[in-house]
Amino acid sequence: MSFGFELLQTFMKTPPGGWPLATQVGIAVLVTIALCIWQVGRGFEKLALKEDYETRLNLPPIEESALTNSDIDYRKIQMRGQFDAQRYFIIEDRRHRGRSGFWVIQTFNTERDRYLVNRGWVSVEASVRVDPSVDTPDTPVSIIGIAWPNPVLRSSVVNLRPDWPIRLRDVDIGQMARLTTARALELRLVEGSPGVLQAAPLQAEFSAAIHWGYAAQWLLIGALVIGGYWFFTIRKDNARQKT
Repeated sequence: MSFGFELLQTFMKTPPGGWPLATQVGIAVLVTIALCIWQVGRGFEKLALKEDYETRLNLPPIEESALTNSDIDYRKIQMRGQFDAQRYFIIEDRRHRGRSGFWVIQTFNTERDRYLVNRGWVSVEASVRVDPSVDTPDTPVSIIGIAWPNPVLRSSVVNLRPDWPIRLRDVDIGQMARLTTARALELRLVEGSPGVLQAAPLQAEFSAAIHWGYAAQWLLIGALVIGGYWFFTIRKDNARQKT
């Protein structure tokens, strides 16, 4: 009660510590409130993205002929073509159930275009330095893959005549597309699709809780700013006036 009364008194006269300090405190509190609201909003955005992601995964596949360059993330795509047995990428340090291994991303040619298909995981054989053995279907097949979003990096091509297969530490979809003249899109084969190895994971991170945790932290910081101003400035000023 006395805390609220003391705060009210500060608005009826020059605030303790002067207007510069009071202004800084006010700005700090407004900033923490704004950041709190922003983080709460981000949390709800993540919930909406998660719902959209789950909905898209459960939709029926679309045909390659209906494929566009936008709004296809997490959609199943069905197409017919043939894997290129020579040109594929080995993505290092991929684990499955505690075991070391690789992802195999192979070019897939259709009548319309060329794609980068993530066939999934294979285990390490003799050594991580040894390329895994990959069997490739030698006839045209109909596959179903999920369009997986990846940032397209604008790194330059170092070797225009690479030795296949190419090892990479991460999925650099832009570089891979330039080296193969394929579409800059990763298609992750689903279980049961022809050519699939151990299917790549389909989990995506849409954590809203972390943003709400940040929002709570900003609220706490704002409360500490107000509390510190009251404890170190307003309370001492009122105590000095009473004496």
